Amino acid sequence: MGKDTEESLQLLFQENPQKGCEALFRQYYAALCSHSVRLVYSREVAEDIVSEVFCRFWSDRVYESVTTSFVAYLYQAVRNRSYNYLRWELQKSRQSTDPQQLSVVDYQPSPAEMVQFDELQRKIEQTIEQLPSQCKRVFLLSRFENRKYQEIADELQISIKTVETHISKALSTLRLVLKDEGLLFLIVLFSC
Repeated sequence: MGKDTEESLQLLFQENPQKGCEALFRQYYAALCSHSVRLVYSREVAEDIVSEVFCRFWSDRVYESVTTSFVAYLYQAVRNRSYNYLRWELQKSRQSTDPQQLSVVDYQPSPAEMVQFDELQRKIEQTIEQLPSQCKRVFLLSRFENRKYQEIADELQISIKTVETHISKALSTLRLVLKDEGLLFLIVLFSC
């Protein structure tokens, strides 16, 4: 999404939040569903996840507190909700192998799991924030707005090779942080 589009969305939200949310939904629902499908491997589940994220975005007036772009926030929220769903599914499969019991298990992460996840998420966000500004911007456009390298290169007026270099640098930095945490497997999620 271009800078102009984000600015016009922000103006629309200031004038009429309902129309802003509707425009955001119309423009990004399909892309957000595709993003979630790559994580949960189910179109129906992905559509539910994206619908829940938009519902919360509107009903809890989350749009009033978004400090980054709306689209970046939504991609992050969909990614987090998708990961929560995967954790829930994993927990369900560990708790029971009886198909009838699987449908009634309502997994809630333990407080310790929630704290651990929040700390990890904070550490990842801090690492991304500490990247050089151009590197951070390229990485966010690629991983959180799901932009193609060519689109990023065109928008920022840089070469595709420079985009690749920035992505590589960001991933290397994240690898170091996650390696220290013993969480190298998460790099697979960022590398896709």
